[in-house]
Amino acid sequence: SDSFSWSPQVHRIYGRRPGSGDIPRREALAPFHADDRDAIEQYLRAAARERAEFQMDARIVRADGSVRY
Repeated sequence: SDSFSWSPQVHRIYGRRPGSGDIPRREALAPFHADDRDAIEQYLRAAARERAEFQMDARIVRADGSVRY
């Protein structure tokens, strides 16, 4: 998929103001720590292929620069 839907909770986790509409793939992946992006991409591809949800621990870098898991 070229875009993702984020819930208000995901926006809060990422330190962003909740909004409406889909998030472009590049923007959705940008908050992930650079060292984790390849793994995230692999999980997303598998989830899309299998049409399944996934869970994974990964680091995100919030808008304020703090790192969260």
